[in-house]
Amino acid sequence: MAGCVGAARTPVGSFRSAFANTPVTVLGSAALKGAIKNAKLEPSQVQEVFFGISVPSDCGQAPARQAVLGAGCEKSTVVTALNKVCASGMKAISCAALSVQLGLQQITVGGGMENMSMAPYYIARGQTPYGGIRLVDGLMKDGLADAYTGLPMGACTDIVAHENGITREEQDEYAITSYQRSTAAWESGAFQDEIVPVEVTKGKQKVVIDRDEEYTKVDLEKLHKLEPAFVKGVYFSFYFRCLCLNISCIASIWLLKCLMM
Repeated sequence: MAGCVGAARTPVGSFRSAFANTPVTVLGSAALKGAIKNAKLEPSQVQEVFFGISVPSDCGQAPARQAVLGAGCEKSTVVTALNKVCASGMKAISCAALSVQLGLQQITVGGGMENMSMAPYYIARGQTPYGGIRLVDGLMKDGLADAYTGLPMGACTDIVAHENGITREEQDEYAITSYQRSTAAWESGAFQDEIVPVEVTKGKQKVVIDRDEEYTKVDLEKLHKLEPAFVKGVYFSFYFRCLCLNISCIASIWLLKCLMM
C-alpha cells in the first residue's frame, strides 16, 4: 500500500508573465525540492521520479531528468517523462503510487511541469522555399490542437459543451465561482504550506514569485460581455476561464506504508 507524505507546487503563472523566461526544468526542480522538504526526506532517498510534461519542445534532452538532478537527487535515480497532454501530471502521480504498490520502489515522486510561455515557433527543415518561410506555433502544433483535424482544443470544448447542453450562463457561473474560491483560499492562507517561492530575473532585478497570478488579473464584471474565443454564434463559448494558459509545476512524494509507520 502506498501513501502520499509530502507535496509542493510552484505558484501558477500567467501566460508570458512572471515565468516567461524561466525554464520549465527550473520550475520542476523547485517543486521537487519543496516536496522532498515537506516530506522530511533527503534528495538522495528518492528512488524514482515520474514527471508529466505535454509540451517538452526546446527544454533540452530529457527534461524530467534535468529537473531531478537540479533538485539534488542522485544520478542513479530512475526518471521517466510522460506525455498524456492535459492528464500528464495526474498519470505521473498514479505511476509513482503504482511503483510503490507493486514493490518496485519504496520512495517515489510523481508530478507535472509545464511552461507554455517558452514553447517555441518551428521552421521546417530543408531549403527555404520561394516566397519565404512559414512559422508554426509549437504550442498549438504539439499541445493545443487536434493532431488529426487541426481543431484547437478550445473549439473541441465548444463542441462538447454544445453536445451536453452546457450554457454560457453555466460556464460564467462556474468561472466566477472558481476565481472567488481561489481568492478566498489565498486570503485565508490555505495555499501557503504548499507553495514553493521561485526567484526570477526581471531586467536587472531578482524578483521572488510566491503567489498565483491568474486570479489577481481577472475582471469579473466584464465576464458576461466577453466574446467567444473560438466558434462565434455556433456553440456555447469556450472562453475566459479555460482559455487561460497557465505555467506551474507540482510534485508529490509516495512511500511504502511500512516506512510511513
